[in-house]
Amino acid sequence: MKTAIFTWLFLLPLQIYATTYSARLSENMIPKAPQSQELTGAMDAMNLELISSAEQEEANGNFQAIAVSQEKHIQKLKSQLAHKNHEIYSQELEQWKFQTSTLIFFVGMLLFAFLYIRSKIIPTQPEMARVSNLYSQEK
Repeated sequence: MKTAIFTWLFLLPLQIYATTYSARLSENMIPKAPQSQELTGAMDAMNLELISSAEQEEANGNFQAIAVSQEKHIQKLKSQLAHKNHEIYSQELEQWKFQTSTLIFFVGMLLFAFLYIRSKIIPTQPEMARVSNLYSQEK
């Protein structure tokens, strides 16, 4: 594409010079003028075809570059989304850990409170004394 544009720009001065030269020839030689105009018209048509094909190639290249760029952006967004999902799941796991540990602590405190209150309400008799009394009587 760059080559086609460079070639066209390189040949443009030659085309302009040839056009002025053919105009001078047409003044001198009337019968040969239509041929030079036909050649100039043909050259113009060829240049237009070159330019249009170069523009099409440039457009195709631009579309491919845009597609590659968007694919990179999509991959970046996917990785960021995966990272955010991981952060959310880790936060939920931490929250679940704290809730579970709080529940276990609360149930444990209720159990210890129940055992403490029960020990204060119902006096326990020393069982060790009985065991020692029984042991001494058997001898």
